[in-house]
Amino acid sequence: MKESKDLQKYMDDFNKIILDLKNVNVHTDKEDQCIILLSPLMKTYEHIIDTMLYWKKTLMMTEVKSVLISKELERKSEIKEEKNGDMLLVRGRSKARKEKINKKCYLCHKEGHFKRNCPNREKYKELNPKKTLTSQ
Repeated sequence: MKESKDLQKYMDDFNKIILDLKNVNVHTDKEDQCIILLSPLMKTYEHIIDTMLYWKKTLMMTEVKSVLISKELERKSEIKEEKNGDMLLVRGRSKARKEKINKKCYLCHKEGHFKRNCPNREKYKELNPKKTLTSQ
């Protein structure tokens, strides 16, 4: 099976061939069908195939198909995650928001610093001391 060929299309073609063989009265054993289905698969499924071949004494066609389909779905989701991860890395955060922040001091009303960093902070503290409550 070629790398670009979809697994579902491959299995559909395989089922068509099996049905064609049945129509001309050629009998193939279910286990042989499983081995025939697994043998031309690409290297992506190599470990899965080895596991299935030594998994049980007899292979069931439904089990083989379900394992292959689940592996295909897993592989496709990994590819999507890689693409999404690449997009996140490329996009990053923009600096536009930081540039829009109003860097204006609420104490002296000059731009470029905040109240906590105001160079005139001590002078303003002396002019406007905090009012404290006195007990009477």
